[in-house]
Amino acid sequence: METIGLAFRTFAVALALLGAVWVAWAFAPGMFPSFHKAEPRTITVQGIASLDVQPDNVEVSGAVTTSAKSAAEALDQNNLVTARILEGLGADGIDRDKIRTQGFSITPQHPSVGASGYQQNEMITTGYVVKNSIKVTLPVGQYSGKLLDRMIRLGATNIDEVTFSTKNAVKFEDQVRALAAKDALRRATIAAKALGQRVGRVVKVDPETASESPMWRAENYTAPREDAVQIIAREQTFSSNLSVVFELEPAAK
Repeated sequence: METIGLAFRTFAVALALLGAVWVAWAFAPGMFPSFHKAEPRTITVQGIASLDVQPDNVEVSGAVTTSAKSAAEALDQNNLVTARILEGLGADGIDRDKIRTQGFSITPQHPSVGASGYQQNEMITTGYVVKNSIKVTLPVGQYSGKLLDRMIRLGATNIDEVTFSTKNAVKFEDQVRALAAKDALRRATIAAKALGQRVGRVVKVDPETASESPMWRAENYTAPREDAVQIIAREQTFSSNLSVVFELEPAAK
C-alpha cells in the first residue's frame, strides 16, 4: 500500500508541475520564447515603373472592295486592282514578303424587306461584293505616309488601320518589371528608415499588373490627298505595377 501511495503522490506532483508550466506559458510567454514566436513586422509597397520605347515597325492594313452582279465579275475586278497595288508597291521597293493577305470574302447582296432584313429573300441576290484585305509590314522609317497615299491611288478602297510596334516587346517588359522591383525596394527603404527600421527579406510578391500601351493607330483613312499623308510614329509605353511585402528589422545601432 505504501508503494501505491508513493506512486500516487509522485503522479500528483508531476501533474501539478505540468499545470504550473502551462500557467507560466500562458501568462508569462517571455519565460518560454520558443513557444511564442512573434509575428514579423512587415511593410507592403507598390513598385511602379514605365518605359517609353521608339517603335521599330509600321503595319498598314488596307482593302480592295469591288462589287458586280455576278461573283465572277466582282472577283475579276478585285484581282485586277489588287495586282496593280502589288505591282506598284514592288516598284516602290517593297518586297512581296512584306505583304500578306489578312482576309478575303465574297458576300452576296440581298434585297431587304422591312425590319426583317433579307431573311425572306435569302435566295434572291442583287449582286456580290468581294473584299481582299492586305497588310504591309515595314521598318518604321520607310515612309508610312507615302505608302498610304500610294495604296489609295493604286486602287485600295480603304485603309483600315496603321499601327506602330516594337519587335523586342519581351525585352522591354522584363526591363520595366526590374525597374518596378527596384522602385518597390526604394519606397520600402524610405518608409522603414522613417519608422526607425530597416528592410529585411522579401516575404511576398503579389501577381504583377503589367500593361503595354496600345500601339498607336490611324484608322479609316479613305480619301487621297495631294501630298503624302503625314503619319508620325509615337513612343510605345510599357508599364508595370508590382506589390511587394518586405519584412522589417530593427535598425542597426
